[in-house]
Amino acid sequence: MPEMLQEGSSIARQHKNIFVSTEEFSRIEPNDIKKLSKYLNKRWDLVTIIVYYSRYYDYLRSVFNQTHKKRRLTHLHLWDSSFLDFLLDEIEHGPTSKYTFPLVSRLKQHVDNTRNNTNVVVMNFHDRSMDLSERFYCEAIPDAYHTCEVIRNSETSIHANPTVYLGYENLAYAACKANLVHANSKVLRNALNTAVKKHQEETLGLTRDDFKLKCLPPEILQRLLNKSLEYEKAVLPELDGSDLRADFEKQATSKLCIVDVEFTLSKPEWKDFFKNYTQ
Repeated sequence: MPEMLQEGSSIARQHKNIFVSTEEFSRIEPNDIKKLSKYLNKRWDLVTIIVYYSRYYDYLRSVFNQTHKKRRLTHLHLWDSSFLDFLLDEIEHGPTSKYTFPLVSRLKQHVDNTRNNTNVVVMNFHDRSMDLSERFYCEAIPDAYHTCEVIRNSETSIHANPTVYLGYENLAYAACKANLVHANSKVLRNALNTAVKKHQEETLGLTRDDFKLKCLPPEILQRLLNKSLEYEKAVLPELDGSDLRADFEKQATSKLCIVDVEFTLSKPEWKDFFKNYTQ
């Protein structure tokens, strides 16, 4: 870290700009915000802090997926906690400090702006009226005219961190837990996951969207919607919430649900599958 700060000072002395991007900034606490702000303000005439806004329910889904897609067999707490349990807990205790709303609040409260040279810009991740890269360089980054023009005249690509579908391995885990089948190693569990997927898509001729789902009860969905609208209004007051409401209505019966593994395991075609499954 000291080396990075020294390098930054060297770049400033050459009257050049510096661009720093890291998810670690989402964890930054008030004292560190003040230190970073003081460091930047002493060296550059203009500082722009850019934060991307994601709808609260989308953020929660992403956080859950990130923590669960690489879970190991020994991480029983991750296997036994469902997405619905996670949502209920988050709604009850409020957003984590990493989420856009509390992060932007901390930044605006603790950034040293005595020279009026620091801007906190919130970018709407869900606004696809323009390519994300184009919007970043043409609207968020000040005076990046050349880069903006290059982006606009070239084929841009966004390297996304894809969501991993967890339904098949959740069903396999539930079958193991119910002693319908045994797969006690990573290799055996991976083979079982693949077999479950193959049974659904090839043997039964269905897709992952054909499982019966278990969704949040209406009153919990309403609380999640209200929280999501509240946070959006706080960070992007120009939005009226209509796009969020429309998207939430779709996700309430799809992406914000989980496979009903108990119901699925009770069906004859799955009982027979696990009964006759051999590694």
